[in-house]
Amino acid sequence: MGAVSGLTEEQVNHNPTPDRWSIMQVLRHLNLMECVIVKQCCAALEKEQHKK
Repeated sequence: MGAVSGLTEEQVNHNPTPDRWSIMQVLRHLNLMECVIVKQCCAALEKEQHKK
């Protein structure tokens, strides 16, 4: 967060080229992937608990 905290909304939403993501799109993607990974980890841990 420190790396982007000083940027304006225009800067974080700027797409450098049509085929490249904005900073905000990258951050959103990382957030979504983190949620998916956490859910998968929780499901795997829960599955392991049921095996014991």
